[in-house]
Amino acid sequence: MLCTYHFYLISPSDRNCETIYGPEGLNIRSFFKLSGSFCICWAVTNYLYVYALGLIAPADVTALFASNNAFIYILSWVWLHERLQLLPARGLSVLLSTGGIVLISYAEGLKGTTAAGTIMSIGSAIGAAIYKVLFKRFIGDATYGQVSLFLSVLSFFNLLFLWPFFIIFYFTGFEIIDWYNIPWDYLCGSAALSVVFNFLINFGIALTFPLFIALGTVIGIPLNAVVDYIFRNLPFGWLKIGGTLLIIGGFVIMLLPESWQEACWPKRRNDELQPLLEETTDEPAE
Repeated sequence: MLCTYHFYLISPSDRNCETIYGPEGLNIRSFFKLSGSFCICWAVTNYLYVYALGLIAPADVTALFASNNAFIYILSWVWLHERLQLLPARGLSVLLSTGGIVLISYAEGLKGTTAAGTIMSIGSAIGAAIYKVLFKRFIGDATYGQVSLFLSVLSFFNLLFLWPFFIIFYFTGFEIIDWYNIPWDYLCGSAALSVVFNFLINFGIALTFPLFIALGTVIGIPLNAVVDYIFRNLPFGWLKIGGTLLIIGGFVIMLLPESWQEACWPKRRNDELQPLLEETTDEPAE
């Protein structure tokens, strides 16, 4: 992804892309402030997700990760000033997603490696929600050029500052690497798909909304369940199915038209809180 912005420059388009880093553009301060924050969130989220895949079934990881829509709403309410009228409907969505997490976690059993895998999956969902909402807050409705520049700079930051951790993990024994038995074919395929995934995530957030991007994860739940059953003979039990349906139900509520969601908010309550909502909307973002 380091070359993303260079590919963008091939075509004649808007070159005023550094505005995403503030009025002063891209400098040392904005480089560390913006890229550093996103790099940490990105690295931790991906590490938790990949590590969880080694502990529990991929379908379970995907189902738990799909609950990030609940965390996206909570963070959107805090950082993106989500309208209070949507609270009853989307609050129900959060409760459904939380219930789904509890059912899947109970089905896995909260002991040993399964508990660690469940916790890491939920942690990766929270990290993904933080990344998406912060991207929308600080980058906003960016152009293709701005997203390309952001990805290139973020990749450059990763290249500069993340490689020491691989050496530390290897020599401390935290990560064990057998150089003679590395599955390069699967590793290269996974890396290529990861690049495509991150491209779609970042461009999708810039052009649409964080909740809409989570749709891909929801679709991946049944696909992963089928793959697990065919190739690994891992059943997807009734508790997991129930938990998955709750998470999907919460996600569907999030995607309902806002006019339908506002219908759950009492008209009298809306009139009482309208002045407060206008004051909150008028406050400038820090």
